[in-house]
Amino acid sequence: MISRFARLALLVELLLYLAGSYWLHSIGYAPLRVFAMAVGVAFILRLLVTLGPFLTVLMLRLHDDRRVVGVGFIRAILGEYIAKSLSFTVWQPFEPWLMQADAEPQPGKNVPVLLVHGYLCNRGSWLVMKRLLRERLPNPVYTINLEPPLSRIDDYVPQLEARVAQLVSGSGHANVHLVCHSMGGLVARAWLTRNQSWSKVASISMLGSPHHGTEMARAGIGRNVRQMVRGNPWLAALEAEEAGHSPAVPVISVHSENDNLVYPPESADLPWAANIRIEGVGHVQMQSAAVTADLVAANIRKAEMV
Repeated sequence: MISRFARLALLVELLLYLAGSYWLHSIGYAPLRVFAMAVGVAFILRLLVTLGPFLTVLMLRLHDDRRVVGVGFIRAILGEYIAKSLSFTVWQPFEPWLMQADAEPQPGKNVPVLLVHGYLCNRGSWLVMKRLLRERLPNPVYTINLEPPLSRIDDYVPQLEARVAQLVSGSGHANVHLVCHSMGGLVARAWLTRNQSWSKVASISMLGSPHHGTEMARAGIGRNVRQMVRGNPWLAALEAEEAGHSPAVPVISVHSENDNLVYPPESADLPWAANIRIEGVGHVQMQSAAVTADLVAANIRKAEMV
């Protein structure tokens, strides 16, 4: 669903460029200049989409008297611009063609790894991470598409349950390694708690998940994003339900000091996880950064050494 919507948005954008280019050419602009202008507008639009959240977070940090200037902040903007542009212009719209369908799980030595995406995304957002993990681990790596994109987080829990059950049944292993980005971490927590599925995970790695909500969710659309607003009742209820429960396996929650969508950064901390802070990495970039792939791989290795 997300891939079709993203392709439609790209088509509308292309038609607007063609209409504008036709008009510019009709008033005397050379074709090469028109093409250069269209490409420039496309790059600038994506830069503005990237800068908007960073500037909002910057203002929030200033208001809260937090450190705001540093090399990490600039690196995060540049990295996020590249990652977000590729993810939402190429990887996710064309996921059906760029990413092969996951192979059917087969019995084997290594526990399966399941990648769980976040808000307004699909499995295409994991294109680079899937390759990075395969370079670092012998474990088979699988994905899931959570749909529909604007539904309640609770509606994704049965989908995750079904996917895990499929991997467990096909692989012959009793559990899976979960790697979750952003909202995907909340889906995993709801599944673990409400389905009593603690025994079905071998490790959990969460990247930029707003466990205590984020101020940036106030600008989103959909029932799921309202559940991610800082201080909302759904998150409070989930935390209360978790009381006394936690998986007896390695759990990490990675958050970036320069996250442009999860603010404040410590919203990604979990009391029952090893909380790891990194710098110079944006929110979407976490799904394709070597540093996060290294942390995830290390967490999975730790689980398999126990």
